[in-house]
Amino acid sequence: MGGGSSIPKRPHDCDEKKWQKILTMFDDLDSNSNFVVDGNDDITELAMDFHIKRINALEVTKHAKIRNATVLENERRREFEREMEVWREKYYEGVKKCTVDIERLRACTTQQVKDNMLKEMSPSGKKITFNVFYNYMESRMQ
Repeated sequence: MGGGSSIPKRPHDCDEKKWQKILTMFDDLDSNSNFVVDGNDDITELAMDFHIKRINALEVTKHAKIRNATVLENERRREFEREMEVWREKYYEGVKKCTVDIERLRACTTQQVKDNMLKEMSPSGKKITFNVFYNYMESRMQ
């Protein structure tokens, strides 16, 4: 009339290696080999060991996630810095071009400024109609 159960059978959907590990762990808990873990078994040390291993595994997982997040953050930061460098280069090229244009205009006489504006805005370079002026200014107004 033993209080123990019969030997457990492996479920069909359980891997053999996994099943053997589970059986070994249960056998470590079942000190009197009756296939029942009860108050007669001294499971304190083993329970503490399992608990510590579980906490360590969680810590390792947490540290891996933090490390991965840090790597991703660093990659994003480097990508952002590269994009900013490209933007700075384009911005300074634009500023340089504008500065050159401003200096060129300052060096021109009033008549040269008028002639240049007529040439730039008007296909004929002689007169500016409203439609020509509108088309020219529409893309430049912001």
